[in-house]
Amino acid sequence: MSRILDREYAFFNPRKDELTREHPGEYVVISGERIIGFLATEREAYEAGLAAVGNVPMLIELLAEDRPVVILSLVMTDRTNER
Repeated sequence: MSRILDREYAFFNPRKDELTREHPGEYVVISGERIIGFLATEREAYEAGLAAVGNVPMLIELLAEDRPVVILSLVMTDRTNER
């Protein structure tokens, strides 16, 4: 069974040390096996991802030796029929 972001993590994990050395303190945005960019803030990273690939799952990771663990959950609902 495929999980969301498996492909992105499979691409990111072998490169994370190199990317962290090259872009410390920046956020990397990855969609599929493509690096969208390196940005200064999480918000900029999210906006760059939206502009590049739209509102689809994408990996945004802080490139730092001591990264905090953050778990984000997105719930999408269809509210077109709400009254």
